[in-house]
Amino acid sequence: MKRLGLATQILIGLILGVAVGAIFYGSDTAISILQPVGDIFIHLIKMIVVPIVISALIVAVAGVGDIKKLGKLGGKTILYFEDCYNHCYCSGDYCRELIPPWCRG
Repeated sequence: MKRLGLATQILIGLILGVAVGAIFYGSDTAISILQPVGDIFIHLIKMIVVPIVISALIVAVAGVGDIKKLGKLGGKTILYFEDCYNHCYCSGDYCRELIPPWCRG
């Protein structure tokens, strides 16, 4: 039997998630049953992400080798991060100014 591809599995999960959410929207029973499952899932994701990011950083630093290249790469990374941060901040600030205060939730 042929296995489904990853993209197909993700699409099926997305469709099932939307369907379950639409069927049980506002149901206190469904919320009380699904809330612990969701909390466990989020805690597992948080538990897995930190070691993956740290190990990826360690492998990347070890792979660069030369200290001068590492310094340049670090500088470029910080500049890129700052550029992305400033772009997101300014975009959010601009969008906030477009929406009148009485329309904000």
